[in-house]
Amino acid sequence: MSRQAAPVEINKFIGGLNTDASPLSPTPETGMFALEMENYILNIDGSIRRRLGLDYETGWQSVSTNKAGDVVFNSFKWENAGGAPENNILVVQIGRLLKFFLLNGGETVSNKLIFTHELGFTTDSTTFSFCVADGVLVVASNEPYPIFYEYKNGTITFSAGVTLKIRDFFGVEDKINGFDLYGGSGVQARPTVLTNPHLYNLRNQSWGISRIDGENSSDGTPAPNDPVNIFAVPHAALNKPGGTFPSNSDTTTPFVYADPENASNRTINRFWATDAVNNPLGNTKAPNGYFIIDALNRGASRLAQEAANRGIYPALNNHIVSVLPEDRTPGGPTVVAEFAGRVFYAGFSGEVIGGDTLSPRMSSYVLFSQVAHSVNDMTLCYPAGDPTSMESPDTVDTDGGFVRINGAFGIKKMVNLGSSLMIIAQNGVWRIMGTDDNGFTATRYIVEKVSDRGCTSPGSVIVIENTVAYWGDDGIYHARQDQFGAWGVQDMTVGKIEKFFKNLSTDEKRNVQGSYDSFDGKVRWLINTKLSNTKEVIELVYDPMFQAFYTNRIKKANSLQYPKVMGYYKGIAYSDLQGEGLKEVGYVVATGNNNISFTFAKYKNPLFKDWNLVDASAYTVTSYLSAGDFQRDKSIPYLTIFLNKTETGFQEVNGDIVPVNPSSCIIQSLWEWANSANSGKWGRPFQAYRHGRVWFPANVASKFDNGDSLVVTKNKLRGNGRVLSVKFSTEPEKDFHLFGWSLIMSVAGNV
Repeated sequence: MSRQAAPVEINKFIGGLNTDASPLSPTPETGMFALEMENYILNIDGSIRRRLGLDYETGWQSVSTNKAGDVVFNSFKWENAGGAPENNILVVQIGRLLKFFLLNGGETVSNKLIFTHELGFTTDSTTFSFCVADGVLVVASNEPYPIFYEYKNGTITFSAGVTLKIRDFFGVEDKINGFDLYGGSGVQARPTVLTNPHLYNLRNQSWGISRIDGENSSDGTPAPNDPVNIFAVPHAALNKPGGTFPSNSDTTTPFVYADPENASNRTINRFWATDAVNNPLGNTKAPNGYFIIDALNRGASRLAQEAANRGIYPALNNHIVSVLPEDRTPGGPTVVAEFAGRVFYAGFSGEVIGGDTLSPRMSSYVLFSQVAHSVNDMTLCYPAGDPTSMESPDTVDTDGGFVRINGAFGIKKMVNLGSSLMIIAQNGVWRIMGTDDNGFTATRYIVEKVSDRGCTSPGSVIVIENTVAYWGDDGIYHARQDQFGAWGVQDMTVGKIEKFFKNLSTDEKRNVQGSYDSFDGKVRWLINTKLSNTKEVIELVYDPMFQAFYTNRIKKANSLQYPKVMGYYKGIAYSDLQGEGLKEVGYVVATGNNNISFTFAKYKNPLFKDWNLVDASAYTVTSYLSAGDFQRDKSIPYLTIFLNKTETGFQEVNGDIVPVNPSSCIIQSLWEWANSANSGKWGRPFQAYRHGRVWFPANVASKFDNGDSLVVTKNKLRGNGRVLSVKFSTEPEKDFHLFGWSLIMSVAGNV
């Protein structure tokens, strides 16, 4: 039976890497994918091109540190420094050390170091979190307080030591002989003894201000007294029994008013204790939060606030005579973000030291400051008005406070998406947003759970326009809205690179470094960046336009450990040397480990050598071509290749005139799903980049103008099999830019 001919045209190679495809997967109409792919770029026109070599920035300098060993790396672009849009500063973290580089003017970064600061209380293994609020750089480092950096007139200054303040809406455990006075029906109980915890809770719920006894003051200038004593003292004429102290549902506020019948002073407020005793307000806790305490060192600050309050009101003769529970959360915030004009803090430890049953486990808490007009506002995470007062008890829109994300723990990152703040935790994703078009305020917000798919790598979290991508131990996830506006999370690896992802170790996944280049629209993640990891660094690139992955393998210099890529940085926009537009992402590179030194690098080497030393060879193996039939044998007499002409001119080398930026395209046919040459189904490699005619320049200054824009070659392809895969490879120091290929697949008539 005669053979049939099936034409195949491949003009889009935009499917990227796919390690999960079945051997019987057809080539999709959206573009061919690759079974293997390394060191190529997917272009917007559907072509693929060899990447440039990764090399040091022009005029680079080695920046020394006092660090050694496997310290953490991080970087952040401080935009709008000092409130001036033209001021941009790169902050590089090496362990506890911060290096500040001015980005204004020129592409070289390493020679613009302007400030160095080493933190004193954190560790070299803590990844810092950064944000900018009102031009101020805020850093969370797991120290008990954030650090604020300000830039003015070319000088950077910093302030630290100011702890995060909240109103004490928790109180302390309040029991007498096992009976709980702070919960259930016990809040109505009026004890006959005044314990330290009960006295503190009373002070925190309106009993912390000395009052004039309305029932025992007749002169014009009455002396104030302790309202707790006024409550407890009997008054026989008014049928007030006395002998008991206020309960946790009692408050002074409704019973403080003036006596218009007092001729000496009709306007001064007085406390009418008999009314308070005889008219209990109910079985709910009284409003609390009179004291403003340290959010993390709660016990010590409660004692300090109570003592300071007695200094303001010396008539308060009841005071705490021994310590309250220590109630302390170790460390400090590890995550910080700017949102709705304020600073948000999270990533606290869930451990409580010396606490009680009311102690908050801070791992699920997010604190937010008052609307920030200065650094002073950025640690005030509480309502300015006193909730226990008569004058200003209400929370207003510009106040600070805290949110408990129910069920969340291990918060890794917070991301500002404009209309909402994404909370990315170890066990899921939540978002905080306003309840109306006015956005988030202290009085109008809601918390919504987006997914229970959590994040284990804070360095992996990337903002892609108004969406977020991040790594978990079981996949790469993309949080975004669907066509109906509902938020959800999609696993980006399933059906594409799940096998690739699962072959990575847990350590490699958790230490990945990511970045998004807003100019070229690519998402990038670096794997194997730890200094102790001797493997070559792998870069996984995701193109949101094509929803495709591909990889770069960054070569080691002559098998040496250094230079070694540690992570990304964002600088000023620079031109892509391959003509693909602007980019902003560069690379931070360790240049030595005897006290770590580092510098910066980009994809810029025109000879396709990493570090100008090692050929960054590229290759790809295409998906299988079957002409829609996996059972019949095929052969391909000829394969026509369409390549971009890359030569631009000529140069003289050792007395010879040679082209500038020549290309190469090595092709090898792989038949019948063969995975090694032992199958006998691998064809011989051959060169497919050949100019149709020889053209000689007039001189070395001539352009390479042979009249063609493409290099089109017709190539004999030997071998046969049920399916065909094609391997494309590069040659050292030569370009590669493939637009597609065309072939006639001859299909056997019999099975």
